[in-house]
Amino acid sequence: MQEGCNILSAVRQGRLAGFLLILNVICVVLSLMNLQALEKEHGTSPPGSACGVEILTPTGDVDFRDYMAHVCGNVKRNWFAVMPKSAQLGDKGRVDVRFQIQRDGTLRVKEPMVEASSNNELLDKAAVNAIRLSAPFQHLPEAFRGPYIELRFIFLYNLPLKSARVPDTPPH
Repeated sequence: MQEGCNILSAVRQGRLAGFLLILNVICVVLSLMNLQALEKEHGTSPPGSACGVEILTPTGDVDFRDYMAHVCGNVKRNWFAVMPKSAQLGDKGRVDVRFQIQRDGTLRVKEPMVEASSNNELLDKAAVNAIRLSAPFQHLPEAFRGPYIELRFIFLYNLPLKSARVPDTPPH
């Protein structure tokens, strides 16, 4: 009789774990749908979104909006693909990653630099891997004459969107 109760208890626990997993997946899907709706509404990522990005290189009045929308979209897609389970379960952190894209779309240095760590190795690695997996990017706009652009990406894990704000800088 005791063995039958143990089996029944294990089945119930398995069902509960399955239910919680499904609930977690639904929450992730709804979050992604909300993010996609915001992107459609604003044309690109809204200011302060989970894809906070700053162009650190003077652009010489070249319009990078379309280019950056493409870069940000690719990085986000790869970031969601490599996001650690701990982040899905609630780990919090902010990771600032700095890197350069050469004229041909390749990374100038193979390993993007973590400029500000979350103090969680898994979160930091996922942010860096999102950039590495997104390369090569599109070629830089032809009108841009520099050899590369330098970017700072801000990755947020379970933090308010306002945490991604980058300082307002005048156009270069």
